[in-house]
Amino acid sequence: MEPKVASEEYDDEDVVEVVKVDDDREQSREALAEKARRQLNRGRLARLTEKLTGGPERPGQQKIARSPVVLLLAGGTAGATILAAIFWFINAQNQEDRLLKVATDALDQQKYLDAEGQFEKFISIYPKTASTAAAKIGLHRTRVEKFILTETPDVVKGLAELKHFVQECRELEGYDAQKDNLKRYADRLTFAGARVAEIAQSQEALDVSLESIELLRKFSGDEGIPSNREQDLQNRQRIASASVAKKVDFTAMLAAVRQQLEVGNTVGAIETRNDLISKYPMLKDDKDVSRVLQDILDNEKKYVVRTDVGKDGDGPASDAAALPSLALALRTQATTDLASQGRSVFSMGMDSCIALDADTGTPLWRRPMGANSPFAPIPVKAIEPAGVLVYSTLSEELQMLSQKDGQVVWRQSLGSRPTGAPVLIADNVFITTQAGELWQVTAINGRAVAKLKFSQPVVGPPAVSSDSQKLVIPGDQTLVYTIGLNPFSCVAVSYVPHATGSVKAPMIGAGRYYLLCDNFTADKARIQTLQMDDAGQLTLVSEDTVDGQVNDPCLLRGFELFVPSTPQRVTAFRVTDEAGQPPLAKVGANQLEEGLQTKTFLLAGPGGQLWMGGRDLRKFQTRTNTVLLDSGVTAEGVHVQPIQFADDAVFLTSRQATSSSTFFTRADREQMKGTWRTVIGSRIVALAPSAGGQSVLAVADYGETYRTPMD
Repeated sequence: MEPKVASEEYDDEDVVEVVKVDDDREQSREALAEKARRQLNRGRLARLTEKLTGGPERPGQQKIARSPVVLLLAGGTAGATILAAIFWFINAQNQEDRLLKVATDALDQQKYLDAEGQFEKFISIYPKTASTAAAKIGLHRTRVEKFILTETPDVVKGLAELKHFVQECRELEGYDAQKDNLKRYADRLTFAGARVAEIAQSQEALDVSLESIELLRKFSGDEGIPSNREQDLQNRQRIASASVAKKVDFTAMLAAVRQQLEVGNTVGAIETRNDLISKYPMLKDDKDVSRVLQDILDNEKKYVVRTDVGKDGDGPASDAAALPSLALALRTQATTDLASQGRSVFSMGMDSCIALDADTGTPLWRRPMGANSPFAPIPVKAIEPAGVLVYSTLSEELQMLSQKDGQVVWRQSLGSRPTGAPVLIADNVFITTQAGELWQVTAINGRAVAKLKFSQPVVGPPAVSSDSQKLVIPGDQTLVYTIGLNPFSCVAVSYVPHATGSVKAPMIGAGRYYLLCDNFTADKARIQTLQMDDAGQLTLVSEDTVDGQVNDPCLLRGFELFVPSTPQRVTAFRVTDEAGQPPLAKVGANQLEEGLQTKTFLLAGPGGQLWMGGRDLRKFQTRTNTVLLDSGVTAEGVHVQPIQFADDAVFLTSRQATSSSTFFTRADREQMKGTWRTVIGSRIVALAPSAGGQSVLAVADYGETYRTPMD
């Protein structure tokens, strides 16, 4: 076995030797092939060289142009030229990008002068390259921004450059990408234009702002301007508009106001000022326009002229010419146990002031006063003896009568008819007249101390301040006057808007507030709550409205305010002076079932009770959020004078719808039942002598017949 193995090993070595020999042969063949290829290439190069040089030539016949050295140099030069051209192109492209970047960087850094110069240089060097459009857009952006993105923008030039930008670049590539910038520029011009217009009072800058906001709307497309931003811009434009108006129209307004004040036309001057505010609402709170109003009001105060009258009241007039007369007074009563306690009540009949016993209704005395007296008799207990203040239309005099017997204590002529009831403060009477005057008369002796003459009619009686040191009285239109009592003079005039003839009811004081009711539409009345400063100037605190028109006095009892309005309606408010709360809080309203257009008189009682005398006497009850109407009715008829109150009884003056006779009724206000009724003024419809001729028969318009003895 071992020899066999040795033989096999021998055979393997023999095979290896054969393989090695074959490999050497193969390598030898490849070497010969490579050598042949080199020789072949060398031959081709030689042929090419011969073609270029013309082949071998004899000495003396060789050409320099075909010299291999020359050809080598020429080839190198051509290659270098090609390389130089390539490098020049690359360098030129890099230079263009570099110049554009320098200009763009200057724009981004807001170096507008540098940026503008760089862009202009670029365009002059590269007028028609792929980057020229971007350079032109950049140039126009620079020219816009240098005028508007500065601390002192030139909005006029800025808008001109923006429009030029749009005109020149809208067809260029890349313009659509400028949408946000265009919106930013238009927004900036809108704001800056309004701001410049406000400061410089420039109409030109305002026009830029108005035109720019239209461009902003155009650039914003369908998305539109964000509502908050648009509101801010419009507010800024309104402020600017007011500022421009101040320069353009303010001077003209001042000239017109001066002319009107020179002729005493205060209301016209205020209307001129208001016309300016109507045209430019933002001027309402402008300090210069407010100063003009104060100047107008101060000037009006000068037109309230005091005259020291110093005229004593006259004594009783002679009754020698007076004819004897009788009053046909019919008295009816619900019970027979009425007893007099010596108290008197007073009322005005058809043409006379009459005193009646408050407990029995028996007439005590009568004093002829004439028809249509401007106010009902007013008891005056501040003098001795106690009196009754009346106005006689027979003699056109203010008179004080004795409560005891009706005799004239004093009388004083006022020059014209009163426009409302007088106000008594201490021992002084203050009364307004149709001549636009406010008189001060001493209650004790009728001495006319002084009078104030206003530039327009005034609506009395005046409201009294809480300290009884001032009176507040509205003019027929626009103005309210504050009157000081010591001395008696006008201390302030306030502007409180109300139209001519719109104030029918007198003002009333409510703590630190004053209330003015004016009928500003045919079916609505406005309650303006006013507050007075130390100088007597009134300012508006709040406004409230009620349905119907307010033609009769309002009533304040404690913190409850009752406002009568047509037709036969009452609205209740609660009054408060707490900080942060509105002065008036509405409780509710109610009206009669079939309200008539009559005078309305109110009387308030405890627990939210309210009585209304208009058509009959009716009772209301106020609750938390409503006003309820009671079903009780008494003192039927149309009431013609204010409700009087004594103890638990009310005294009412009325007439029937079918007659002109006057009835005076005492009623229990809680039970709403009449106690007695007395006729205090009769219209006689028939008069004839009796059959025997010893008496006269008279028939009154309410159906009663009277027999009066001739002697």
